[in-house]
Amino acid sequence: MTMPADLTAEEQEYFRRIDECAAKRTSVTIPNSLPTHARYLMTKMFSLAKSQVRLFSGQLERTVDRGGDKNCPPAAVYGDTGLLEAVRRFLAREDVVLRVLVQQGVDGGLESHPLALLISAMKENGTLMGKVEFRQLQGEQRTIENHFMVADDSAYRLEFDHDPCKAQANFNNTAIARGLIDAFDNYLYPDARQIYAA
Repeated sequence: MTMPADLTAEEQEYFRRIDECAAKRTSVTIPNSLPTHARYLMTKMFSLAKSQVRLFSGQLERTVDRGGDKNCPPAAVYGDTGLLEAVRRFLAREDVVLRVLVQQGVDGGLESHPLALLISAMKENGTLMGKVEFRQLQGEQRTIENHFMVADDSAYRLEFDHDPCKAQANFNNTAIARGLIDAFDNYLYPDARQIYAA
């Protein structure tokens, strides 16, 4: 996986730090607030995951656009080919599981979303070896705003504020990762409605 093009020296250092922490599975908290940061962290986590990825998102945004904020230009997230390639490689392995939980639905509809299209294509051509399930929150749970991703049982990215977006990630913090897994598995996921499975 390569760094985004046209980075400043400061941005190059930020992405280099992500690469180093991921490669060494270092327990260092990495702050992030830009869509390009989130996308890179998520891509890296899919690339490193060995067994399971849990993903809780507002609506699986294809592109994040914060309405002309000059400090946050629009950026592809689930429409990004690098992220989709990392998902494809993850799901091409046997005995892996991707569980996706959405809060408000899927950006643009599930039937045309790049992530669902990738999974459907893999299923059709016989390269989907892992299991996938998408669910959507119901009722009062739809007000939860702390979205997160957990890869295996130690790497995570957690958004703790949406306006402006503030988040943190870590590639080796089992305490926080397991707390997020517990919330996902025992509180959020069981009562959510299945909207897709492969």
